[in-house]
Amino acid sequence: MSLVGIAELVAWSLSAVIAGWLLVDVIRVPRHHGEEALVNPGESMDPITVERSDQAAVEGSHP
Repeated sequence: MSLVGIAELVAWSLSAVIAGWLLVDVIRVPRHHGEEALVNPGESMDPITVERSDQAAVEGSHP
């Protein structure tokens, strides 16, 4: 087997290990973490939501 063949075999093996790791992680992460930890932080920074919460804070601060 040539050096190129060995490098190709190593590359395919590494790809298989990474793919397996990703699949295991896809299954494992939701089991160990709640939905709150997995929510995209960008969703909580929605400009409409932030604007509404700012308005509520302003309205709530005035008697």
